[in-house]
This record gives sequence, structure tokens and C-alpha cells, in this order.
Amino acid sequence: MRISNLACLAFILLPLAAVSETRANDATLVEEVRCVEIAFAESVADSDIDAFRELLHPDARFVGSGVVRGRDEIVAAWEPLFAKDRPLLVWRP
Repeated sequence: MRISNLACLAFILLPLAAVSETRANDATLVEEVRCVEIAFAESVADSDIDAFRELLHPDARFVGSGVVRGRDEIVAAWEPLFAKDRPLLVWRP
């Protein structure tokens, strides 16, 4: 049995198309994460604890000396970083 040239070409190009689509999706995801990270940094720089809270996923977890779970616990743990006499915290992606 002989495979036609067109079938061979399709067999080669279909996986390449899938890889290309995956890379495009990865790039989109990376850009989304970058934008959210910038928004987090801006919320801290602006001392906007409400904006910070809204950016947190309801099921988020922060790990440090212990595990802080959920919006309320995370906001409570980060609250000193939003006070007037807070330490300066700056970051960017």
C-alpha cells in the first residue's frame, strides 16, 4: 500500500499546526500572567488593598514560614504592606 504525497504532507503538517497553536496559547497565557503580576505590583505600590484583594483567586495560597489560604487570610497577612509606614515593596515581572 502506498501513501499519497498529499497524505504524507498532511501527516507532517498537522502536528506542526498543533505545536504552533500551543505556542500561541502559551504566549497568550504568559501575557495574561504578566499583566496580572503588574496589577498586583501596582496595587501594592498604590496601597490599594481592595485592588490587591480582587486580584487574588478565592482559593489562593501564599507560602512563607507557613501557608496562608484564601483571600481573607492573605490580605490579613499582607496588610502591613499597605499601611502608611509600610516597608517599600517593589517588583515587576
